[in-house]
Amino acid sequence: MESVSNAVTLALGLLVRLLLPVGLTLGVAWLLRRLDRRWRAEATGQIPAARSLQVLRCWVLNDCPEEQRSRCAAYQQQGTPCWQLFRDHHGRLRTSCLDCEVFRLSPVAEAVRG
Repeated sequence: MESVSNAVTLALGLLVRLLLPVGLTLGVAWLLRRLDRRWRAEATGQIPAARSLQVLRCWVLNDCPEEQRSRCAAYQQQGTPCWQLFRDHHGRLRTSCLDCEVFRLSPVAEAVRG
């Protein structure tokens, strides 16, 4: 009876030792492929990218003149949210960005508040 118990223990140990890492690896590979498909779909325009959800633009809100817009980093890089471009030298958001309506209406700010 003890030999059967030892055999069952050995079999369970091998299953856990072999199948668990293989299962985890397959699960991670599946998730990465799914993420890659989503990124490819965003790149080809089949689905909108998350950053395109920002509809309100700071230069529209602040009614910036055309000559000021041409020098503005946010206007030149319209695919990047303005608060990402105007971080301080430590990488933190400016206080003026935290109080800005463009940031407060963004999905990022809603997630932080939620």
